[in-house]
Amino acid sequence: MELISVIIPTHYRPERLAKAVKSVQKQTWSNLEIIVVSDGYDEGTNKFISSVSKKDKRIKYYSYEQSKGGNYARNIGIKKSTANYIAFLDDDDVWYPTKLEEQMKLMTIENVGLVGCGIRVIHTSKNVSYRTIFKERGDCSAKILKTNLIGSTSCALIRREALDKCGVFDETMPARQDYDLWIRICQKYNVDFVESVQLDYYVYDEKGKGQQISKNLRRYLKAHKILTSKYDSLYKQLGPNEQRKVKACQFLDIARRAVEVGDRKTAKKYGKKSWRVKHTKAALYYLCFSWIPYNLLVRLKSAIS
Repeated sequence: MELISVIIPTHYRPERLAKAVKSVQKQTWSNLEIIVVSDGYDEGTNKFISSVSKKDKRIKYYSYEQSKGGNYARNIGIKKSTANYIAFLDDDDVWYPTKLEEQMKLMTIENVGLVGCGIRVIHTSKNVSYRTIFKERGDCSAKILKTNLIGSTSCALIRREALDKCGVFDETMPARQDYDLWIRICQKYNVDFVESVQLDYYVYDEKGKGQQISKNLRRYLKAHKILTSKYDSLYKQLGPNEQRKVKACQFLDIARRAVEVGDRKTAKKYGKKSWRVKHTKAALYYLCFSWIPYNLLVRLKSAIS
């Protein structure tokens, strides 16, 4: 049984971290090193890890005084890891027991560098959830330029070789660091996915310090500009029609994020931009129906799934 390094960045949330760690300990794939990296010193986290690591010697703990961001913590975890396979788990997400076992079955396929899985998105304050299964596999070097077809860091199992060749998380990115890494990996490796939900991804409607970075539209827009410039050479390799599809999809991503944070004006703006590039039903929706409250959309999606 191959060793897998599980990297869990955490930031002042020992109660949620406890659930994340427990979900790793329950994995049917038991040959693990569990690397917890505290992004900033926290006494509660220290006490929890001190207690749990006495019972489970697979747990390794690292921390530093000043917070430097989740991707700095993930990169520290990568440096400290020793396995040929690496998985990431955010401290507020939870894996299903068979996640790593099912993903490792697909790592035997030639040139697969990353394996994803199905996700159950849980909106805690709304008491609703829905399932998302990313169904792209094989060569996704062009498709990944349109949108993040892999999902969050918590769903990915990555071959270490892929990180060695493609690089780690870009700590200068204001947001979308996971998507940035997926783009690079997809240029050199195939991807695959487990055709079942193996991850509970929690969305907390929090304000201030604990707010999830993905909800910060300003950072999201800045990240979009950086990615557009960073991978300009890849976009230019596509044909004219594919370039239009990529641009239209990218504008739709921004419109979706704007709807999530309640910025209807921006949602309509980027829905219009997408429509001008390529006439699609999705673009028409954001152009005409961006006024629909996000809470209602989540409940509708939950009912459909």
